[in-house]
Amino acid sequence: MSSATFDFWFFSMLIPVTSIIFAGAALIIWIVMSQRTKRQAIAAGMDAAAYRGLGPRWVGLQIGVFLSGLGLAFILITLFNIKDDSDLAWALILLGCGGALVLNHVLLRRFKP
Repeated sequence: MSSATFDFWFFSMLIPVTSIIFAGAALIIWIVMSQRTKRQAIAAGMDAAAYRGLGPRWVGLQIGVFLSGLGLAFILITLFNIKDDSDLAWALILLGCGGALVLNHVLLRRFKP
């Protein structure tokens, strides 16, 4: 295996593998923290039925808003014919994800049950 082939293979696999590792770690942390938050809310006197209102519906909204922001960034990259590995493409992706997270925060603050 030549050095150029190894470099291509290594860097082409680096992003998917690290993404899977970080996504798995984030999922584990989210599960642990959501259970801890639920126990604290119930211990503080919040009704378990009221806490259920913060569940799958809101998680679905969070995921949908985030993926919409990411998709909008990819649409802009495609429309403006930006190279995939350019700094502008990365900036648009991060801006789309960050904007989606801010929009998610605003929606949850305004429409929290």
